[in-house]
Amino acid sequence: FCGYLIEKVTIVERNRDGKFDKALLHKERLLEFDREFTKRTHVYDDQADYFSNTTSMWLEQNEQNDEEEKDEARRKDIHDRKKQTLSLDL
Repeated sequence: FCGYLIEKVTIVERNRDGKFDKALLHKERLLEFDREFTKRTHVYDDQADYFSNTTSMWLEQNEQNDEEEKDEARRKDIHDRKKQTLSLDL
């Protein structure tokens, strides 16, 4: 069970010009867009790699220490990466 009410859309022709059918299809398209919006949305955090939280006055001392450890680990990972070489033999 996914949590959404899944109904089969049946088009009932109420009038001859088809405006009702177009409205139903448009409604279904908008509802589908709304359901899938979170799948397409991704937030990139620019601040995560630029600003340091170790000196933030809004954090408590233990949070600053945790952030300092994370920064040190990130710096170590960046500097310890091995250079990769790719050789192509044709």
